[in-house]
Amino acid sequence: MMYISYSNICANLVRNCLKEPFKSEALTREKVSKKKEEDDEELETLLRR
Repeated sequence: MMYISYSNICANLVRNCLKEPFKSEALTREKVSKKKEEDDEELETLLRR
């Protein structure tokens, strides 16, 4: 298991334990973080070529 996978699992567990309004804020940040992660993976793929 890669560190990023482990980190994502832990972050999801913590987010699920939060109460409102903190949970909503954390879920919003999660969407931004996932988008950035996808962009980073795409950049890494392009650089490997």
